[in-house]
Formats: sequence, C-alpha cells, structure tokens
Amino acid sequence: MAVIHIQREEETDSGWRFIVEVAGAGEGSAPLIFTLSWSDYDHWSRGMERPSEVARQVIEFLLARRPRRDLPDRFDASTVRRWLPEIEQAFGRA
Repeated sequence: MAVIHIQREEETDSGWRFIVEVAGAGEGSAPLIFTLSWSDYDHWSRGMERPSEVARQVIEFLLARRPRRDLPDRFDASTVRRWLPEIEQAFGRA
C-alpha cells in the first residue's frame, strides 16, 4: 500500500495546493502537485476536517484504484471526481 506524505500545503486564492510524496509499494516517483478548491473542500468536508486531511483521503482513494505511474504530476480534486464518480458515494456525498 502506498503511503501519502503531504510535504507542503499552500493556500491559494481558490483553495489549496499540496506537494505530495507517494511512497511504498513501488510507487517511488516525482512528487504530485494536487489542488483542492474551496468548493470541493466544502463539498467533501463541510469544514469538519483540515484541508490536508481531505487531500490525503482523496489521493488515497485514487491510488487504491490507479497506480501512481498512471497519474499526471499535477491534478485537481475536481478531476478525481470526473475520473472516479464513485468517490461521491465513498465520501458519503451521493
């Protein structure tokens, strides 16, 4: 199983940008740049969890279904929602 390390969190005008390292299970590669908009954060957590925890959960969900090597180096939470619509049900939002 891959281990997700949030190396850096930066607040932006539209949400957050995370630099994420994925380690373990042969997943070694360049860090990911993952963005989480204010609206996706609110949609998934309603302010109940830290943004970095929401980011970690979304990336963990994604990596359980796709190997790191198949992911672009930069992507957004809304992209994950398009790739894996079942995330809505998994996060209790369906």
